Amino acid sequence: MERKPLSRPYNCVQLILEDVPGGGTVAKIDFKTSSTVLKEGALLSADNNGIYHLTKTAKVWANAASGDTSLKIYKEHEFQAGNFLINTAKTGTSRTILSVDEESSYSYDELTLSGPLNVALSAGAIVVEVSASGVSGPNVTLKYPPTTVGISDNPVDLLKANTGCGLLIRGRINEELMPYAVDDTLKVLLPLIRFVSNI
Repeated sequence: MERKPLSRPYNCVQLILEDVPGGGTVAKIDFKTSSTVLKEGALLSADNNGIYHLTKTAKVWANAASGDTSLKIYKEHEFQAGNFLINTAKTGTSRTILSVDEESSYSYDELTLSGPLNVALSAGAIVVEVSASGVSGPNVTLKYPPTTVGISDNPVDLLKANTGCGLLIRGRINEELMPYAVDDTLKVLLPLIRFVSNI
């Protein structure tokens, strides 16, 4: 039977032209302890063992100066203590997250970093999880480069098994409805997915 493209005008994933048959399994260890849902539109990366992982990103909430040892980010993220991050432009040096304060503000979370920022980051800049701390420029590698996108919301229970979901390979996404921050440096890694706004 021929499979017809699925059009979903009010969802983040608006057009499915190709997906992974049977979907995939996403590692539960990638989620914060407060998380209960694997969100539609999450960027995901295939590991060598067949398990998928979150490509963790966040948007900077307030300007951060070079020399600051903390960073305020919007609450839409899955970063945890022990993760490494850098700005997507890779102009800084990656740092380890020592702690995540989710309780002090309703507007943002505050990350305490292992060392001072060596570049200023403006509000709206995007940070991404990388493989190591203390590296910069061409030596930086994303921990989980995105290869696909989650098609629908799926419950996450950190006390139980990993989470399954549908996986988009080729299609269209409404960028404004994506659950986590994304910019051109990440979108270029998904050439078969068209990112659009306000349609």
